[in-house]
Amino acid sequence: MRKTTKEIAKVPLSDNTISRRIDEMSADIESVVLDKIRISKNFALQLDESTDISGHAQLLADVRFVDGDKIRENFLFCKALPGKTTGEEFFQVTSEYLEKEGLKWENCTSVCTDRAAAMVGRTKDVIITHCFLHREALVAKTLPADPVPVLDDVVHMVNFVKSRPVKSRIFAALCEEMGAEHKALLFHTEVRWLSRGKVLARFRLCKAACRNENLLTSTDKINGFRSKVQLWQQHVESGNLEMFPLTNKWQDVNIAALCEIIVKHLKTLEEKMSFYFSSASTECLDWVRDPFSSASAVGKDMTLQEQEQLTELRQDRGLKLSFADLPSDSFWLAAAKEFPMLANKAILTLLPFSTTYLCEVSFSSLTAVKTKNRERLRAVEEELRVCLSSIPARISALCSSKQAQVSH
Repeated sequence: MRKTTKEIAKVPLSDNTISRRIDEMSADIESVVLDKIRISKNFALQLDESTDISGHAQLLADVRFVDGDKIRENFLFCKALPGKTTGEEFFQVTSEYLEKEGLKWENCTSVCTDRAAAMVGRTKDVIITHCFLHREALVAKTLPADPVPVLDDVVHMVNFVKSRPVKSRIFAALCEEMGAEHKALLFHTEVRWLSRGKVLARFRLCKAACRNENLLTSTDKINGFRSKVQLWQQHVESGNLEMFPLTNKWQDVNIAALCEIIVKHLKTLEEKMSFYFSSASTECLDWVRDPFSSASAVGKDMTLQEQEQLTELRQDRGLKLSFADLPSDSFWLAAAKEFPMLANKAILTLLPFSTTYLCEVSFSSLTAVKTKNRERLRAVEEELRVCLSSIPARISALCSSKQAQVSH
């Protein structure tokens, strides 16, 4: 391995060779992705914006489409926003890219974003999905008046300790002397909504931000959490704080007064969950999850032909045996040959994003690519595509188009 590395290091490179190769690999990946999207016809988008280290607003887009026997997710583009970061700017930049690459809004089944639906208001057939994680963050902001001073005091103390390196070192030494489990503090900031999750609910947000998340699975998680809030409320009203282990360890506190504050907070939380997730019901789509279950109700919006195909599919023993071994998307793509109308309806249900988790992952890569030493970079799309794409560049094809230079 070391010998190979040394041999490669002997190859002379000009000042722009690496940049040119990255551009060529990016162009090849983009060409493959766009070809797959055109074959798939239908696709779903995930859009989000962030400001890089040089103060430029970058719009990131990820795409979900059918690729052979599965639904694939992949990086699509990263474009600098020329002006404001409004929904209209999102729509304009995205429209220009789609038009340039020969893609149409009418084939876009949905757009997931944390912005207003006005961004695609001119395209009537596009479903707008407000990011589930962003809605959770909005719900988390609804603290009642009593706990707010506590959080404010904690933020002030954390900022005081983290304001100088010497204070952080003294704090770490103090924690070590006291035998504390942790010796460092986490920042809390309102600049990025995800930071609140890191401080208050890192585990739950990370669990919700898994790959291949769709509207059905995300809705299950939301409804499960709403049910837990109702259960917690019943137990807290009876004085049981077992579900809050850190709070349950407190001593010399007025339990009755504390339970009253917690119950008030849980009621507010439940109200806000109902407001931000008012349409979180997918019972009519149970047939997509399990078409062979007798408990799966037939969707009211299904045509007679779709109902007939569902009835026939339930009697197909071959598909029934393969159902347990295949993911939902692969099963419905396999069933598309015999039941095209029903399968297409199921795929259109599974295709939309429910969160902007891929964009959040892309922002981490953007931070690594565009550092303080490279802040003058304006276009980082090529680097991000090579870094984030799940579809690799066709290296053999790229190499075959190059002429080997004989060393002198």
